[in-house]
Amino acid sequence: MQTSRFQIVLSTGLSVALGCTLTALVGGGEAVGYPAGPAVSLGSNPVVSVSNTLDGAGSELALTAPGDQALIITDVVLTMNDTGSQCRGNVRVILNAGETELARFGLGMTNETRAYTSWEPTLVASLQSGLLVDPGAELYVSTSVPYVDNCSSGTFDVNYTLSGYYAQP
Repeated sequence: MQTSRFQIVLSTGLSVALGCTLTALVGGGEAVGYPAGPAVSLGSNPVVSVSNTLDGAGSELALTAPGDQALIITDVVLTMNDTGSQCRGNVRVILNAGETELARFGLGMTNETRAYTSWEPTLVASLQSGLLVDPGAELYVSTSVPYVDNCSSGTFDVNYTLSGYYAQP
């Protein structure tokens, strides 16, 4: 059985057409990804972080979200310390944006060597979905001290580090 030139040209043409069609359908061009959640949209480095120390009970402004950007806090590190080796106590740490409480944490120190308490003087929280601070809102870190004893200055230091990123609301 002989194959004519017409059949060869026709087969080649149909193969090329089928290849082009499949490439267009499957997306053989440049891949483009779109985020499922809020889109990061502030320049080339939208990452933000802040750290500071509160002396016992107090409250302070940590960050302010820009008017056109949401702020997503993804990581929180809290520690408490004192220069005195006999210092013990506990602290509540609250993150709030305006009247909205975003998170509440508890830390504690003890000089008890038999570990009768479950307090930890360090907390590291990696928040998968993050804490949303609305555009233009101020993020405050507040501490209250339910119990303190034998600390060198009458209380202890609470250190915080917050990090996250700016995103479209």
